[in-house]
Formats: sequence, C-alpha cells, structure tokens
Amino acid sequence: MGGEKSSKPDIGWILEELPYPVSYVDRDGMVQRCNATAAKLIGRPAAEVVGQSVDAVLTGHPDLRDLIEQGLRSKEQSAQLNVVSPEDPGRMRCFHVRVRPHHAEQGKLQGVLLTGEDVSSWLEMEAVRERVERDRELSAALNRINGLIHSTQDIRTIMSRVIVEAAEAVGAESAVIYVNEQDDWVARYTYGPLDSIRDRHFSDQELRDSIRAIREGQAILINDARADPDVNRDLVMNHGVRAVLDVALQMAERVVGDFGLYYHTPGKHFTEAEKEFVDKVGASVGLALQNADRFTRLKKAEVALRESDAALRRTNAELQQFAYLASHDLRAPLRAVSNLASWIEEDLGPQLSGESRNHVRLLRDRVRLMDAYIQGLLTYSRAGGRTTRVEEVDTAQLVKNIFKGHDVAGMHLTVAENMPRLVTDRTKLCQVFANLIGNAIQYQDHPNGEIRVAVEDADEFYDFSVADNGPGIPPEFQERIFLMLQRGPGSEKTEGTGIGLAVVKKLVEDAGGRIEVESAPGQGATFRFTWPKVMVPDASAIS
Repeated sequence: MGGEKSSKPDIGWILEELPYPVSYVDRDGMVQRCNATAAKLIGRPAAEVVGQSVDAVLTGHPDLRDLIEQGLRSKEQSAQLNVVSPEDPGRMRCFHVRVRPHHAEQGKLQGVLLTGEDVSSWLEMEAVRERVERDRELSAALNRINGLIHSTQDIRTIMSRVIVEAAEAVGAESAVIYVNEQDDWVARYTYGPLDSIRDRHFSDQELRDSIRAIREGQAILINDARADPDVNRDLVMNHGVRAVLDVALQMAERVVGDFGLYYHTPGKHFTEAEKEFVDKVGASVGLALQNADRFTRLKKAEVALRESDAALRRTNAELQQFAYLASHDLRAPLRAVSNLASWIEEDLGPQLSGESRNHVRLLRDRVRLMDAYIQGLLTYSRAGGRTTRVEEVDTAQLVKNIFKGHDVAGMHLTVAENMPRLVTDRTKLCQVFANLIGNAIQYQDHPNGEIRVAVEDADEFYDFSVADNGPGIPPEFQERIFLMLQRGPGSEKTEGTGIGLAVVKKLVEDAGGRIEVESAPGQGATFRFTWPKVMVPDASAIS
C-alpha cells in the first residue's frame, strides 16, 4: 500500500451536497457539471443538463446566457437574477450569480464556473425594513402637518405649508390645491412646476369630469396618467404629468377642495403607503377647514355680541337717564300740588267743612302714593346693572341691622347660625333682604309675628330663605307678585306700590340667581333666592 500512488480525490459528491447552485460550462458552451440545486432551478434533472449546450439548457434564462457568454470571453461577471422556481411557481426568487473564467496552467481558457447565492430572504427583509422606515417618515410628516394645523386658525398659512410638507414627504415634483368657491374652482395653492397655473379658474363641471377624487370623495392613485381618462388632460398634455395622487378635501361631507400631487418624470410612481398618507392629510385638512369655518363664525358672533352689548349698555344708560329726568320732572308738580293742599288747609282751615278737610287729606295721600310710585319706578330702573364695588359682607349682621330699622313691635327675628360672610355688592344684597323682610313685617297679621332667615350651600351659590308666619299667598298670586305694580290679596289694607318684589327679582336674576316663593293661605310664606358666593366687579365699570 505504501508504494501505491494516491489517486486525485473526486470532489463531485461535494458539489452535489452544496446548498447553493454550482455549474461548470466548458469553452465550447457545453455544460460539464451541474449540481442538484442548480438543476432544480432550471427545472430539469442534472443528467439531462450535463453534456448539453447552454443555449439548449437555458432557453428561458436569456440573462444568464449573456453572463456565461461574457465569462467565456474571459470577463468575470456578477449580477442579481430573478428566477421562478419550478418547485414554488408562486414565488420569485432572487440569486446573486457569479461567473468566473477557468484557465489552464498555460493561461488558456478552459471554461467558466457558475455559483449562485439565494438572496431572496435578505432582499425581502431589506424591503420590509425600507417599508418600515418609509412608514416612519410618512408618520413623522403627518405629525408635523397635524401640529401645524393645530397651531393656527389661519387657513392660508395652513394650506401654504401643508402643500409643501406633503409634496416633500411623498417626493412629488409638483402639487396643486384647488379650492371650491361657490362652484367656481380656483388653483389657489401650487408647488413646483405647476406654479404657472396658480389662481387659474375652472368650472365645477370641468374638474368633476377630469378629477375622479372629486366625484368619489376619496384618495385616488394613478401611475400611468397618460392612459387614464380620469386625469385632467391639460396636466398631461401641457404640463407633462405622468403619475397622480389625488384626494378630495371635504367639510361636513361636502367637497370643498382637491389636493393633487404629481410626478412628471417617466417611470416614477407613487405607492399605496403614500396614497394612505395623502388620504390622512386630506382628512386633516378637511378638519382644519371645518375648524376655520367655525372659528370665523365664532369671531363674527363675538363681534356682533360686543356690538349688541355696547348698544344695550347705551340703551340702559339712556333709560336710566330718562327715568331720573322723568321722575324729577314728575315729582316737581306733585310737590307743588302737595304744597298747595297745605296752603289751602292753613289759610282756609277754620272755614272748611269736614268733608272738604277729608278731600284735602285724600289729595295729600294720593300725592304721597304717586310720589312713591315714581320713586319705585326709579328704583326699579336702577336695580341690577353693573357692579362697581364688592366687599366682604357679614350676612347675619346685615339682616339684623335691616330688621332693627323697622317698627318691629310684636315681631321676632331668628337668624341661622351658619349665615356666611361673602364677597359681594353690599347695596344689592341689602336691597333684596330689605324688601323681603319689609314685606314680612308689613303684611304680618299675627300678634306674635316671626321671621326666620336661613341658608343652605348650593355649590357656587348660597340658597337663602326668608320665612314668616303671616297670612300666606294664594297659589294664583305667587307668580304675579313678582311683576311690576302687582300686589297680593289684602294689599288694600297696607301701603305699597307693588314694585318691591319686582326689584328683588331683577336684582337676584342679574346676579345669576333665581327666586321663588312657597306659600299657602294661612300658613305664612317662604321666599327662597340664590346668591353667588363670590361676586366680582364688572370689568367695563372698573375701566
């Protein structure tokens, strides 16, 4: 054995075991080696391939034949080739193929060695990575656009910047935003080469016929604009548009605009991901248009409200001035009548009969009543209105002081211990309590009259009550008593004008509260009203 020559090992079995395709073609173009992996890709058994010419074997693979021919000219070649495997016809596989010339020791070309590496999985992973990165870029662009939309209500600023952001995000070479102005469409905002059509007008029918997105109200992707009739012919023929991304701009389901993005370079095209992006941009812009419309309407309403408020203030001031002048002018002749009655009584007193003296007394009483009416009307005209000064008020002490200012013989006042101290307009709150307590005393028909003042918490208000054990108020009078010059039953026995409770109602409601009465005949009456815990001076009054 030791004297025998070792034979050259046959490596053919190694080639057969390799997981990637390997073949050898001699200088005459005949296949001399083909492992099983390579044969599977060709779709023929290795035994049928070996010994055959490249032209006969690779009839369906012209690119590979070209590589081999260049290799047989002593040029090393490599390329990526797409191959449909007979084992998996539904999948296109990609191989990185390398062709290396093989020379003998004398340098003479003997053939070429072909090796291939399946890079399909790597390319698929790379495609996924690129899609993820592209989605991230489009998402970031959408976030910038939404941030812009939320930063301003100026629609011109929004449109001018959105068209640039969106065009750059999808790589569009030009863009147009058409605005529907009462069925007159205007190319109001443009980007890139289409700046030349800015402010051009189009009829509603013209754009609806040539832009499918307007008709269907959704995003449209067209990558062969020349072959599609739903692309504006002017853009295709005169401006060289080749691919289109288009989305209708809608406000409350009404198409108010159109956003088109375009490629002019042949072979460039938009993707489905970019179509989805533009669809979202269109929705955001539609929302911006709706918000801008609401903002404009709100501003107009605010202006109208300010103008109405100013007019109302002027009217109120004029009414107060009128009431003051009218009361002054009306009270002057009343004083003259009262003085005349006194002079008559003084000069002719002994000569007047009892009936005449009674007439003079009635005359003075009517004058006093008329003066009270005029004073009451003046008080009502001044009730409520602006609060010019607030201060801390001890409501318990306020009520006690009001009670002491009346003839309270036979009357007893009970004030709840939890009566609050609050910051308010002292004059207005004093008027409310004074009228309610005065009425309870004035109409009291019980020898042991009682008045009870209490309070309950009501969130931002206090709920005050003033109750008495007087004659009560029948249900049919309980709403009327808050009207001007209206009095309850039994009022003919007491003096009064029927203005006090109207003043109370006006003061309470101007402060944001409410007032009501609970009563039944013979069971007294309870007046409840709410009053704000904190009152602030009117800004216009301060200024």
